[in-house]
Amino acid sequence: MNIAEKNLIITDGDLDVEVAVYAMVNEFYELVVEYCHNDDISPDRSFRRSATVEREETREMAKLLNIKVEELPKRLYEECGVSYGSTPSHAETVFQETLDFILDCGARYELK
Repeated sequence: MNIAEKNLIITDGDLDVEVAVYAMVNEFYELVVEYCHNDDISPDRSFRRSATVEREETREMAKLLNIKVEELPKRLYEECGVSYGSTPSHAETVFQETLDFILDCGARYELK
């Protein structure tokens, strides 16, 4: 169960490869950014990556941005997200820009 969630980008649905990047605050009040790569032609090439910011660092990040923890996904969308379908490489760029924004806020994340 997530407390807050926002889609930062999703690729054009007409492509064989669909990539989506989501930002969420989980039930432990950790910020999670997830990169989901789904390949319709070669399902064995599908994967997920996630970056998790621990609870205390998530709180500190929200405090630095002067927002509530629950508003972090929306803020990440405002800073890094796009509202139109795009290519997998663009989604990868959004994921990296989001991770860079987290670091710029002084928070650390664990990438899995």
